[in-house]
Amino acid sequence: AWETLRPKLVYSRRKYAEHADGRDAARWDEETMPDERLAQLRAGAMIGGTDAVVERLRAYEESIPGELHFLARMWHPGLSFDEHAAALRKFGEEVIPELS
Repeated sequence: AWETLRPKLVYSRRKYAEHADGRDAARWDEETMPDERLAQLRAGAMIGGTDAVVERLRAYEESIPGELHFLARMWHPGLSFDEHAAALRKFGEEVIPELS
């Protein structure tokens, strides 16, 4: 999942940086990006198999006092319709039932 989503996440971050004042979009060039920045990007995304995503969501829920409202960004520029549909289907059929 990471290999598929990595270039899309990097692209999104670079575009946000280009539109933001005072931010350097060049630091989001995947070819020159340090491994540490890629690792931070990966750590910030809930990517992986059902068990890994459920585990991260449960940990997130436990860290927030009160009721949790979670918004999942399931589409990124460059993601095909089929990839997007598969991610939504898997999340709905495998992840959500584990959290209910």
